Amino acid sequence: MTTEIFLKSVSLLTGTEVKGQSEIDHDALSTILGDESRAIDCSQLNELLLLVHKDRIENPFFEYFFGSGCTIGEIPAGVERFQKTALWLYGNFVFAYRKLSRIKEAEEFRETISEVAKDPSVELKYFQRRQRKLLEVDQIDKEQTPFVGYLSGREIRADFGRCDLLWKDAGEIGPAATWEQYLGQIYEMASQSEKGLLDAIIANYKSRSAYADVSDFRIFLTNSLHQLEELSKTVKAVQPRATRNQNTYLT
Repeated sequence: MTTEIFLKSVSLLTGTEVKGQSEIDHDALSTILGDESRAIDCSQLNELLLLVHKDRIENPFFEYFFGSGCTIGEIPAGVERFQKTALWLYGNFVFAYRKLSRIKEAEEFRETISEVAKDPSVELKYFQRRQRKLLEVDQIDKEQTPFVGYLSGREIRADFGRCDLLWKDAGEIGPAATWEQYLGQIYEMASQSEKGLLDAIIANYKSRSAYADVSDFRIFLTNSLHQLEELSKTVKAVQPRATRNQNTYLT
């Protein structure tokens, strides 16, 4: 094994790059790594880790990921086994290495990784013995799936409220009002946090309808209110189905 491959393996194992490479005794490292068939145990691997400025590992970590018959050439395979376990348990190599490598007791180590250390054949037999399910998922049409999340309902309610405010203000100020008069009416009724959003709605409409006036905008708002009301009904119908589906899935 070359020193480059070993340094790369150590980086993958610890989740961080090897620093201070100019201070590493590359000649000694190259001599040790040259014979890939050489057996290596936990204390010897720790010597190599310390040589490249990395924290050492405890024996349970070595036994599980590298094994008692590990050789120099098998170090990358042990690193890959660790990475798979790290992703399953934590999704983070750095955290996994720091946590797992410091566990000294074998029993504690087995308990920590128990979720990913199960015998696949035993797990397969468990699922094969399961009876047929009693509940089926209620399929939701593809175009309705965006309404499953709670944010969709909240945003639609917020849009309805803004549209309703704009519609009422347009009715109160009258069809002959200018855009400036209309905006003044809105600013009197709207909260400070809403003014920017209402401005954006009006500006967007005017950019698409350059010759429209306030009365045209009110017609547009009437149609929008109807669409939002229908959309709200759809959301109210879809979300209970989605909740039931979630419960069914979790069983």
